[in-house]
Amino acid sequence: MDNQENKVNTGKRTRSGAHAHSSNAVKRRSPLRPILTFVIIVLGVLLALSVFFRVSKITVDGNSYYTEEQIIQASGIENGDNMFFVNRFSAASRIFAKLPYVQKVTINRKLPNHVIIEIAESQELAYVVSGDTYWAIDSNGKVLEKVDSKKAKDLIRVDGLSLKKPKVGQQIETKNGDMDKVEYLATILNGIQSRQMMEDIGYIDMSSVANPVFDYKGHFTVKLGANENLEYKLGLLVSAVEKLKENEYGVIDLSIDHQAHFSPN
Repeated sequence: MDNQENKVNTGKRTRSGAHAHSSNAVKRRSPLRPILTFVIIVLGVLLALSVFFRVSKITVDGNSYYTEEQIIQASGIENGDNMFFVNRFSAASRIFAKLPYVQKVTINRKLPNHVIIEIAESQELAYVVSGDTYWAIDSNGKVLEKVDSKKAKDLIRVDGLSLKKPKVGQQIETKNGDMDKVEYLATILNGIQSRQMMEDIGYIDMSSVANPVFDYKGHFTVKLGANENLEYKLGLLVSAVEKLKENEYGVIDLSIDHQAHFSPN
């Protein structure tokens, strides 16, 4: 009798052990299910992106110097490109490299299929002579293009700089590496542009970085002094000229004790 019970108990343990073994096998396999599910979902999303989100419309805003076609071609973005794989940084870099008059680029995606390229263009503000060549530059000192003497007459002449191999699309460099002059010139040009004084300036002489000089309204020679508080100095200049008579000529010195000193000719 005892032997039979032992056999029955042994059988129970065997079946129980088999059941436990089967259960453990299921538990070992179960972690694969969420992973496989995740992979399937990701593949489905990627498939949907590759099939449905394709560029079919490209528009350009802010352009005047370049045509829309020129900007789109320079960007390298084409109809049929995947919206999510368009490299906006690379596209902007290509535009800068090929189109020197572009000053700023922003590229946005508008789902499901629209790419918008927004640009701000540089403005010819001044020119620098190197040899027999006139180089037009923007307010940051970036070389925009070669111009003839006729077109140069509409721009501000910059003296006192000896250029080192000017290249379109790049900032001007001086032969002696004096970047202080270039940086100060950019500050002056930006100040002039922000105040819309371009037509009032005949030339800017950067011979002395400690005290650049420029012509104002054909009546005054303006001494700027050191590269500091330029916006304030230009404000002083405008206020001083408003108090002078139309037939007065002379020197306005902005480099002394934060005041405008006028010396008539």
